[in-house]
Amino acid sequence: MEKICIIGADGFIGYSLYTRLVKKYKMLAIDNLWKRNIVTSYLDIQDPVTRFGKNFILLDVLNFSSLKNTLDEFNPDVIIHLGQQRSAPYSMGTYNDRKFTIENNTIGTLNVLEYIKNKKNIHLIHIGSMGVYGYNNLHILEEGDNANDPGSLYHITKCFDQIYFKFYNKNYNCQITDLHQGIVWGVENGNRLDYDGDHGTVVNRFLIQSINNLPLTLYGDGTQKRAFIHLSDCVECICNFLQPNGYRIINQFTEIYRLQDIANMIDINQTYIPNPRIEKLNNTLEAKNITVKSVLKNPIKLTDINLMQDKLKLPKNRNIDMECKKLWTS
Repeated sequence: MEKICIIGADGFIGYSLYTRLVKKYKMLAIDNLWKRNIVTSYLDIQDPVTRFGKNFILLDVLNFSSLKNTLDEFNPDVIIHLGQQRSAPYSMGTYNDRKFTIENNTIGTLNVLEYIKNKKNIHLIHIGSMGVYGYNNLHILEEGDNANDPGSLYHITKCFDQIYFKFYNKNYNCQITDLHQGIVWGVENGNRLDYDGDHGTVVNRFLIQSINNLPLTLYGDGTQKRAFIHLSDCVECICNFLQPNGYRIINQFTEIYRLQDIANMIDINQTYIPNPRIEKLNNTLEAKNITVKSVLKNPIKLTDINLMQDKLKLPKNRNIDMECKKLWTS
């Protein structure tokens, strides 16, 4: 294995993963820079040419001919597909937001699969979501369980992905690793950090609110349970899953917490706002992560100390708008 392509390399996970892999492999960094154009990162980030140098290609994965030509020229051994609109609140906004999410995520994945279906030597790694299972489960979620209770249009696209992957593996023997991932948290200097209600993930949003002496915003009563993994552990896992192994689904998380419990570790200054999601409060969420446990011997835990270490990396900022603007029932 020599060559790895990351689609969505300019994002939160993509850039951290790139900086790790470029030390060992020949890299191709693909991104359409959509996130840069609509959301301002809390931390300053370099322009993509400075970040990636000659390894960067500005490309939209929806353009199949450009994607094919670029990948043909690079000839990757592994494609890591992160190039999807990954915000659940954004996906539940205006018609155009919803349409963009569906088209970008489902057609983008289709294009990648159409490219690799006749390339028997390419391993596709895809970042999915634990949210495809839903959060009202009454049984322990096994790795490989059916994705059947999505909570947003974003999560619906991840369910589509699972169906795509099973089909392309069965009919074309595509080698695919689908990582059903928990919420990623962590602060990394030089990497983007989203904080608003649409694109900022909950733990990072709490940390930014706290460092700016703003109340932590909890939706509903804060008893919702979610799965979590630290950014560095997420990257470590992906680096350990580079070798193909047929079609496999891995539950990529390290811990499950109630949001209220995490907020209590960070700051007592809290406020509650109506929950835009239609979901049970104090939900049941139990899942197995056997594969991740076999890889991560000392995962970074959601503890007061680790959270404070990440919080202290953050500068205090000026005017920041952290409101979620999407009305999920619109």
